[in-house]
Amino acid sequence: MKFISAWIMSILGIVVLGTIVDLLVAKSRLKNFIRSVFATVSVLIIITPLPSIVKNGFDVSFSDLVGEIQIDSDFVGFAERQKVMVLEKAITEAFEQEGISGLSVKVNAEFDNGNLIVKRIVIDLSNSVINDKLANINKYEFIRERVKQFTGNPEVEIEING
Repeated sequence: MKFISAWIMSILGIVVLGTIVDLLVAKSRLKNFIRSVFATVSVLIIITPLPSIVKNGFDVSFSDLVGEIQIDSDFVGFAERQKVMVLEKAITEAFEQEGISGLSVKVNAEFDNGNLIVKRIVIDLSNSVINDKLANINKYEFIRERVKQFTGNPEVEIEING
């Protein structure tokens, strides 16, 4: 990996040096000659590692970077909060399609290796409206069953207020 970075730096160095010399030299036959020399040197620098790559093979190994890789815990936390918010919104929308609108859903969850594990769901019905087709049902049992189906976890703890 160090070899590649040194190679790229030498390419950039010759390009920058060539540009500076090109700007400093006045228009003449000398300028055309200098451009030709820098073009030739640039090509040689670019093709220099090719024989060793062909002979030894090209190893794209990131083992040098393993110690330098760090996890951005702020971003991971943000992504986890977004997952919880999406689940809360999806449950709310699912109940609105069933005929219960205005309910508030709060999901308490943990994450295990990026997997969302729902521990508890709190549903507040104090501002909810239930349409006529659901008027004669046990709303608490109905909500519990739907949440269990929706989350795919029959053992999720569900608290219903209101």
